[in-house]
Amino acid sequence: VANLLGLLQPLLLLLFVKDRGQRLMGMGHIATELAHVLLLIITIRQSSLTVL
Repeated sequence: VANLLGLLQPLLLLLFVKDRGQRLMGMGHIATELAHVLLLIITIRQSSLTVL
């Protein structure tokens, strides 16, 4: 069993790093979407203030 785990360790480490990278990419996408939503809100507020 220990030998099998020793053989699987590099594969498991690769999967862990890949998942961590995907999580970081996901967090980056969420931050980008949040920035877009905030810019949209600011634009709407500014345009509604200029109409008044």
